[in-house]
Amino acid sequence: MKIDFKKINSSHLALMGILVVVMVGGFSLFKQEKTSAATEVLPEVVAETLPESSGPADMDVFAKCLNDSGAKLFGAVWCPHCQAQKKVFGESVQYINYIECSPDGTKTQAPVCKDAGIQGYPTWQFADGSEILGEASFEQLSERTLCPL
Repeated sequence: MKIDFKKINSSHLALMGILVVVMVGGFSLFKQEKTSAATEVLPEVVAETLPESSGPADMDVFAKCLNDSGAKLFGAVWCPHCQAQKKVFGESVQYINYIECSPDGTKTQAPVCKDAGIQGYPTWQFADGSEILGEASFEQLSERTLCPL
């Protein structure tokens, strides 16, 4: 379609200008309304989707119970999943029976980990001989050890 600009008069230009202003203004209002609605709704959505408890009520008690149950956490200093697993326990990690499988920081596995049959990190071993390979949730640990959350 070819537009003949010679036939466009001032009334056409005025109409096009009004349309542009209305469109830009409408978009601005829509964006502003959407943004303000999102900030009003966000706290409620976050509150509804977060679990009631992100961990045990008393982390020290839970970590000590894991230790008393015979649970062992095997990991390596260079393993990011091992660091993440330990981090969820905060300062209570001191009560976890953690076995470092790479004390020199290399990929060479410590004899204690070879003897335990550790194939990957992190690995949780339990008194009944079962294992969880990878990061374990508090719920999984509680189920395996009967330690209350």
